[in-house]
Amino acid sequence: MPPPIEQDTEAVNTTRVAAPPLSATARIALQKQLTQFLVALDSDNPVLIKHALTMLAQQLPAPALRAIMDSVQGYDFRAASAHTRQLAIDYVIDLGS
Repeated sequence: MPPPIEQDTEAVNTTRVAAPPLSATARIALQKQLTQFLVALDSDNPVLIKHALTMLAQQLPAPALRAIMDSVQGYDFRAASAHTRQLAIDYVIDLGS
């Protein structure tokens, strides 16, 4: 079930930095990491979520992850999921439904 519209609106209205172009290999790796992060968010397990976020931070600049990090720190995992999906859109990555 998709997240409520309010969360999608929050993600869309968040100021973001322009996503730099990615190579095909980097795009595939980022797609895998974003998918794993969404699975971690669905688990509601802060340890798994923080580990997955640490892995993302190795590939993406901090400004690109700011809204996600803020949501995770506030234990708002639904908002973090919405921000993650918006990040995927910014990088032209399909995460499915």
